[in-house]
Amino acid sequence: CGGGGQGSRSRMEAVFKGSLQNVNLKQYSRCIKVFLSATPSDTILERAALKSDAIPELQAYCKQHGLDFQLVDMHHEWLTDSCTDHTTAGRRLQELRDCYNVSCGPFFVSIIGDRYGDCPLPQHINEIEFCHVRDTAVQLGKDVSLLEEWYVKDENAVPPEYVLQPIEAKLPHYSDRSEENEELMDHYHKVWLNTFNALQDLLYKSAQAAHQRRTISTKQLSKYQLSGVEAEVLEALSLDTEPSKNCVFFLRTLDGLSKSLTDPSAKNFT
Repeated sequence: CGGGGQGSRSRMEAVFKGSLQNVNLKQYSRCIKVFLSATPSDTILERAALKSDAIPELQAYCKQHGLDFQLVDMHHEWLTDSCTDHTTAGRRLQELRDCYNVSCGPFFVSIIGDRYGDCPLPQHINEIEFCHVRDTAVQLGKDVSLLEEWYVKDENAVPPEYVLQPIEAKLPHYSDRSEENEELMDHYHKVWLNTFNALQDLLYKSAQAAHQRRTISTKQLSKYQLSGVEAEVLEALSLDTEPSKNCVFFLRTLDGLSKSLTDPSAKNFT
């Protein structure tokens, strides 16, 4: 009994110091907080229907039982695109973990459509892994100057790592929405899009070759090839011991889509 009391006091002291580590928030929670994972470009109508029809009913139902229902959809802001903000993928995974830690019920819903989704650039790469990927790129005859420009070694990290630099550090007017710099912002957006595509292609092919040569592991390779949605699905499944109860998946298929690929609107769903 005394041991339990000491443990409780230690946890309470940690909470007062701002640390929630090893504290099971679920047992005190009256909140059902659900993270929504979906490729934004081809689930606009589905997410809108959720918010207008399903969510109000769920909130009313939960309220009747003394619960608070919350849906976390991080696609409503223009800055949530992982192509335009390096921190997006990491922030989304952290928000997913927060939903898991807080929710006293289901914590994850995914709408899986026909688009695989964008593969974000890894924000942090271990020094040894980065060197293997870069050296492989050189052996493949690729130009690594762009890679070395945008990924800078952080000597203070333990272990040392290479960090993708903020867009604004290289393209100062990238986020400048002032009227006088509108043309500069448009120009830098085009520059970054080309840079993003070049880095993505270089890392994808070089990491794949490094994996074939067994200089990086399958787990390391995944960060260069997984879309944001697949990474979120895998994270959710790894967090929960009963994913069949607490994770919900909607598989959305469009009949006849394969026969309508010449339709201009089909590009939004493939």
